[in-house]
Amino acid sequence: MLLRTKHQITCIKCACLKWRLVLNKDAEIITPNAPWYCHMNPDPFFSSCLVPEEWFPNHTDLYGHGMKFVYSPLPAGSLVMIKASKWPWWPAILCPDPLSGSYVTYDTDGHIDRYHAEFLGNPHSRIWASARIVSPYPIPAAKVRLLEVAYIVF
Repeated sequence: MLLRTKHQITCIKCACLKWRLVLNKDAEIITPNAPWYCHMNPDPFFSSCLVPEEWFPNHTDLYGHGMKFVYSPLPAGSLVMIKASKWPWWPAILCPDPLSGSYVTYDTDGHIDRYHAEFLGNPHSRIWASARIVSPYPIPAAKVRLLEVAYIVF
């Protein structure tokens, strides 16, 4: 339960660089990309750079308790291609479901089961697609080189 109720954040003071666990409700009010220091920690026991880091489980600790880290190769906001039923492959963007707030679901083994996406085009439509029918949007290497050349010429 500890891991679901807290975020890890690091002090940017060069002499410190310690990771601190901050409650989700406190992490929500932190401005993204703004500097953060230990003295800003609402937890008085860990609000100083002189205090050692709070214990945080590593991968082996989690495996020992039947837990594991699951990483998605496709983060939210990724441009993907989806092959839905009888339709052709179509571009989409992985985005959170408006009802659940999640963009991915996991099976009982912790592997990615489905992605939530919004198809590009008019009208916009949404889908919970099986991970098997979702692939990263392909950018052919030849087109990338062409774009680089065109950029240099202009």
